[in-house]
Amino acid sequence: MSKIIRNTAVISCKAPLVSVIVPSYNHQDYIEDCINSIFNQTYENFEVIVIDDGSNDNTVSKLQALQERYQFTLVVQENIGLAATLNKGISEYAGGDYIAFCASDDYWLPEKLQKQVDFMTATPNAYMCFGKAIAIDEHGKELESKTLNINNGLKGGMVFEDIILMKFHPPVNQMFKKEVFKLLGLYPVGLWTEDLYMNLKICREFEIGYIPEFISAYRIPSNSVGKFITTRIADSHKTCIDLYKDSQYYPQAIKDWHYRNLIWYSSFKAHKIRAIRSLFYCWDYFYKISYLKSIAKIVLIWR
Repeated sequence: MSKIIRNTAVISCKAPLVSVIVPSYNHQDYIEDCINSIFNQTYENFEVIVIDDGSNDNTVSKLQALQERYQFTLVVQENIGLAATLNKGISEYAGGDYIAFCASDDYWLPEKLQKQVDFMTATPNAYMCFGKAIAIDEHGKELESKTLNINNGLKGGMVFEDIILMKFHPPVNQMFKKEVFKLLGLYPVGLWTEDLYMNLKICREFEIGYIPEFISAYRIPSNSVGKFITTRIADSHKTCIDLYKDSQYYPQAIKDWHYRNLIWYSSFKAHKIRAIRSLFYCWDYFYKISYLKSIAKIVLIWR
């Protein structure tokens, strides 16, 4: 059962209302920076809905303390997962023209909302827009090589090919027209890569917008590499790609998926068979250095 603490004020003006949804989970060390960055926006007409998804640290108490400083709705619930939490925020609480999500360990730069609202109002055929992100570690220090990596190849327009072939992945600082969720549906519950799922659905049908400026900070903790040791994310990627078997890009997309599997899992004892299977699906990449290195890892490295 959810516990709801409302403390919300929305500025009445002609500017579009933005619903900011913060899915929160066990981020006691970062939640204050996240909330501060939202309320320090230069754009003023927004509402904030924070949904804590069963945190077992001090996140909720910190959020309750922040309600003494800021006006926002706080929903405290038992854990139901990220996708279901996002869906709840969209369908039950968001009243805005636009929707923006902010992970509870990330933060926004001050003009983030203003730049996105300006872009969306000037580009009515775009149903989503995003900008560049700064990669930071758990201490807030910029990870320069990762910043370069996550912003590599970003662009707007009709970019379905780029997304399904993973030429780039939009940083998680998107703003959406609320209407897009009515047209295309909500996030699939149980899928680990709900962002890829939604990006593909939107890009298949509509243009997306790109703002070539830094608008947010994306936290990459030093222990986050461990998520690739499991297969859940890779399997979720495949689930998303398999939805588009009718696409001309599918054969290339699934081959590239196997190539990533080979690179990610070739060193791990528990996933050797998976890596070997993928090796044969992408054999025509034999000329790539990463392909040859992965073969060596299959034989020589057993973590």
